[in-house]
Parts: sequence; C-alpha cells; structure tokens
Amino acid sequence: MKIYDSLFDASDMLFEQVVRRLTDTFVEEGPVLAVLDGRGGCWSTSPQQFERLYARQDLLAECCSRVGDGWEPVMTTIGGWAILAGQLRTDQRHHGYVIIGVPVDDRQHAAVNQPLLEMLLNQINTIAELIEKNNMLHHQQLKAMSRAGKEPSCVN
Repeated sequence: MKIYDSLFDASDMLFEQVVRRLTDTFVEEGPVLAVLDGRGGCWSTSPQQFERLYARQDLLAECCSRVGDGWEPVMTTIGGWAILAGQLRTDQRHHGYVIIGVPVDDRQHAAVNQPLLEMLLNQINTIAELIEKNNMLHHQQLKAMSRAGKEPSCVN
C-alpha cells in the first residue's frame, strides 16, 4: 500500500517548506522576494512593496509567461526596481516562480546587479533541491519501516 506517496510527493508541501526556510533567511529591509506557487498563491518578504511593483497583474503574468517559455531568467526594471524572475524548480518538477527585486537608479545599475540576483535565484533553487531530497529520503525511510513492521519478527 502506498500510504505515504501522496503525503510526501506533493508540490504544495515543498512550496511551504521552501517559503518557511526563506522566511528565516530574508529580512523586510533587504531585497523584495516573492514566491508564487503557479496557482495564484503568493508569499513575499514585503507584501506591500510587491503589490506596488506589480499593481498591474498583466506585468506579473507576462514575466511568468516569459519564464515558462524558456526565457529564464527574465530581467526587467519596474518603477526604480531591478526585477529578476525565474522558476522555482527541482530535478523532479516545476513548483512555481521566484521574483527578486532590488532598488536601482537606472537600467545600467540593474545590469550590474543581474549576476548577484541570478546567484540568489540559484541558491533558492538549491534550497528547494535539498528539501526535496530530504523529503524523498524521509519517504523511503517510512516505506522501509512500514515493510519491516509487516514481516514477522524473531525473538531469541
């Protein structure tokens, strides 16, 4: 019986675990970070700033669409902010989108920040990978324990 498969295979659980880990790491005064789950759910380090940046939902949808079309990462400037959008992904699947923003004076400063923002995006995806691998190991351990519980035990 695959009782634990649905429990530990859920993308929702990984999304929540990544968000929980990032909550411990990022501060409100730092870069604006938003993680979107692909179904409209969103978590941000600064919800008010994120809402101001993406007051027009079509801009957010366009960034996510371009990422989905393979233009990853997408770099743009909105209202004095350099914005980098990319996938939240692991080896197993796509889990949503990551939007990172830092204040800049002009497009030239945005270009200077791009390598740093890409490195941050890669670190977030590495966190997701490690969490997913941990979940898979935990899943395998539970399966092994459930099989061991069904076998007759020998008492000497």
